[in-house]
Amino acid sequence: MELPRHSNYTQMDEPPVRRPIKELRTLALNDFQYNGPLEEPAQAPQTEAQKAAQHLRSARDRFALKIPITGNTLCYTVDRAAVLTLYTQALTLITSSNPTQLSSEVTLKVTTILGLRSAHPLDVVFTSAGMLLPPLEPQYAEPRIEYADDEYGYRAAWRLKAWRKEGWPGCIPGWRSERRRR
Repeated sequence: MELPRHSNYTQMDEPPVRRPIKELRTLALNDFQYNGPLEEPAQAPQTEAQKAAQHLRSARDRFALKIPITGNTLCYTVDRAAVLTLYTQALTLITSSNPTQLSSEVTLKVTTILGLRSAHPLDVVFTSAGMLLPPLEPQYAEPRIEYADDEYGYRAAWRLKAWRKEGWPGCIPGWRSERRRR
């Protein structure tokens, strides 16, 4: 008996190869979002927090519609999950006092996860100081650890362990910048 296919490939087949990071950096965030119509709520948001929440929901929905769970050349599945988690966290944290900061943080972190911008270990996306959202995982720091090149997640786990040993996420590890200076 053959199982129904829910994607473009089975577990035996190789997933499509994601575009190289250099090629992704030429894209914009809109290239990762569905451009068709969405069902919008009948009542328009009135406060800044409501407007920001509506914008985040719309961006999350457009991203989820454009980027399928599997069989995608723009984004790895783990990166898709990280982006959707980030949007969900932002929607739970939005208040009347932080809509602008939260929207800026989401945009900065989403573009980092998707590879649209490079982020060195000292970048603000890897610290919790002054940020509303939790820091990104070290695998997104330059040199970026690509999911397809990291068999069993060994390199990402090694970097995470090394960063935690240095006090991350409370502080950004200094040994990364010191090593570069040498």
